Amino acid sequence: MKKILSLVLLVSALSGCTQTEVRPTAAGDSSLQEFLPRWEESQSRFITGDPTLWKQNASQRDDATILGAFGGYEKGWNEVGPRYDWASSQYKDSGAKLKVEYISTGVSGDMGFT
Repeated sequence: MKKILSLVLLVSALSGCTQTEVRPTAAGDSSLQEFLPRWEESQSRFITGDPTLWKQNASQRDDATILGAFGGYEKGWNEVGPRYDWASSQYKDSGAKLKVEYISTGVSGDMGFT
């Protein structure tokens, strides 16, 4: 009975959620399309030991938070920035380049996603 009640409450809660229109990214959506190559370059540099572009794209606010792939977390730019430096330094400059295939991209309000 508890499981059924939990499911009903979950469905009820979800049905009350506001849906936001998500529009697929078109060639005319220049802000996201212009950003993606810069993001790809920042990824390629990050995995060869250079976090400079990555950090330029990152939020530098006091509420910036990361959950690191190497473990742990940091909150606030004063902790997040040095963590990016450390994480990037764990890679060696191998000349690796990131290759990205975007299966789906979209924009909703001021948020773009892939």
